[in-house]
Order: sequence, then C-alpha cells, then structure tokens
Amino acid sequence: MTVEAETTPERLSKQDLIERARALAPVVRQRAADAEKDRQISAESASEMLQAGFARMLVPERLGGSELGIDTWFEVILEVARGDASHAWVAGLMAHVPQMLLQFGEQAQLAIWGEGPDVPTAGSVMPFADVTAVDGGYRVTTKAPFASGVTHSSWVFVGGFLPDEEIPTSAMFLIPPGAYELADTWFTSGMRGTGSNTIVTNDVFVPTDHVLRVSDLREASGPGVQLSPDGIYRLPFMSYAPLAFATPMLGAAQGAYQDFVAWAKTKKIAGGVNLIETPSLQTMLGRIAADLAAAELLLRWVVDKAETEVATTMQHRRACMRNYTRAAELAVDAIDQIAKLGGTFSFAEVNPIQRAWRDVHFAAAHVSLQGEVNYAQYARGDLDLPTPTTMSIY
Repeated sequence: MTVEAETTPERLSKQDLIERARALAPVVRQRAADAEKDRQISAESASEMLQAGFARMLVPERLGGSELGIDTWFEVILEVARGDASHAWVAGLMAHVPQMLLQFGEQAQLAIWGEGPDVPTAGSVMPFADVTAVDGGYRVTTKAPFASGVTHSSWVFVGGFLPDEEIPTSAMFLIPPGAYELADTWFTSGMRGTGSNTIVTNDVFVPTDHVLRVSDLREASGPGVQLSPDGIYRLPFMSYAPLAFATPMLGAAQGAYQDFVAWAKTKKIAGGVNLIETPSLQTMLGRIAADLAAAELLLRWVVDKAETEVATTMQHRRACMRNYTRAAELAVDAIDQIAKLGGTFSFAEVNPIQRAWRDVHFAAAHVSLQGEVNYAQYARGDLDLPTPTTMSIY
C-alpha cells in the first residue's frame, strides 16, 4: 500500500504558478549579470523559486505536490526566460528532475519527498561512474559533470553502467544529501548562471531500490509508473525532456526582441529620422516576430498533445524531437537578426541582448536539439524505416 507524505502543503494551480513566474521574471533579469559573474544563480533566487512552488509543480498529490501538467511547466519556463535564460534553465529543471525521479520506486520516492514536496534535485545521467556491486546495492565513485542547478540542490543522481550485465546497461543512482561533494568546473561563455558543476562521490553506497535503468526512464516503464500511471508520468522521456532546453532559448529570444523594440523607439539616425520609421527595420522586425511565433507554436503543439494517447507512440516522439529542433533553430535565427539590427549596441556589456545571444547559441548545442539526428529520425518514420539501435537518445 502506498504511504502518503507526512505533510500536505498548498496545492498550487496553473494560474498560481504562471503569476509567480511572471512576477519573478523582472527580478531575475536584474540578477542576471551577477549570476553570470558568480557562474550560478544566487541562493536568494533559488529560494524564491522553491517558495514559488516550482519544485512541487509536477510532483503527485499523494506526495504533497501540485500534480500539474507539461503545459504549466512550459508557461513557467517561458515567463522566467524572458527575464534570463540561465534562471529559466534552473527553474525548469527544478520542476523537470522530479518528473524523472518519479520513475523510481516507492522507497526512493519516499526518501526524497517523504517530508514534503519542495525538494530541489539535480543530476547528470551520463554513465561516467565506476560502479561495483555489493550486498544490497552498489558502490559508486564518480565525477559527474553538467549538473545544472546542483549548487542549490539536496538529492542528486549520477549515471553509470550496471556491473556484470551482458549488454552494457546504463542506470541512474540516487545520492542523498551529504554523500557527495561538488567540483567547481562550470567555466563557459554561455548559460553561465546555470551553475552546471560536477558531482563527486567516493565509494558511496546506493541501495538497489535507489537505482533506475535509463531504459526505464526513456520508456516511462520504471516502477514508479505503477504509483502514478496517468498524465505526464506515462510520457516517454524524449517526448517532453527537451522542453527544458528549447523553452529557455525561445523565452530569451522573445525577451531580446522586446529589449530591441524598446531601444529602437528612442533611436534616431542620420537627419534626425526616427529609426522605427525605416521600412527595412519594420520588415525585418516583422519577420523576426513571425519566426518567434512559429517557434512557440511548434513547442505548444508538443504541450497540447502531451495528455493525448498519441503522446506515447514512437511516431509522436519523433515529431516532438523534430519540433524541438526547429524551434531551437528559429530562436537562433531570431536572436542573430536582433543582434545584427542593433549593431554594436547589442554587444555592449550592459546590454542583456548580448547575454541572450550567447545563451541561445550555447543552449542550441545541446545533444537533444541536433537536426542531423532529429530530422532524419522523423523522416525515417514517414519512410517506414526502423530506428537504429545506435540512436540511444530516443
């Protein structure tokens, strides 16, 4: 029988979360430069996101969560991203990682959320760990990089291959607070505020019920699905996960567009003519706005389909990946055109447009958004060709 969480905090509505994210956007905008300098968002920002209910957003009611959907998650990330992409990346993962961890079984879930749903979590799924089987579980030693938001997290997970398997089998290993350290390794030109540092463990014991095969995460077939069989918990990983990366790109580009428009309204060019009266500028801005609207529609298609039966099919998964990739490309094109229109103004150190330009380009390099893979895989479905076994991202 499922054991209920001990605490029952307020269940937030979709509108509650959107309003809180909208109020937070101008605040994180003011903190973006400091987050870049510090290479992580502030403890204050992380605390405000937690208090806003971002971590409990997708957690089931039985664990005290708000049990909302992908649509709420998308709207929250988009609102925050218009203020700053790095803050939005962390905010999105604060909600997204619990959805991943809900594929673990009941014992693991209660270990994380048994005292309440507002638990910040982070991790790195790449199988870098040295894993040894012992009685009752495994010993895990690792340096797991790229764990966004980890500096403000409690429970984390790391990736490694299960020992003694005939076929290499990747798994996620839950690590409790106090059982790991962090290495300060996040030195980048974009998304600097995400604090995506490295989790370090040294011979940490992980019980068997705190281990999840990555294949179960990918297919939404982990033991946790029996506890939450409906809604978002049944979704294959790649049908929703890249929203965490494409949405901050879109929001950052939208914010940069708004910044440019506000500046252009005050700018005069030779002869005292208002810049906004220039037909070429008007044409280009209209095209940029259309690209941003198209990118948003591509992502909203994924969001709108998430609760339907088709959302669990392989063809839908391919379509989602196609949409994520094209939305990311449109965001890159838009931010490039915005920066070009602004000229040297765009790249002033104090101008948020240059930060958005770097962040959007950096995020576009994420493995889940690569067109060489995702477009071809979508086409293979239409051509009745199988998914190659090497395409493990699916």
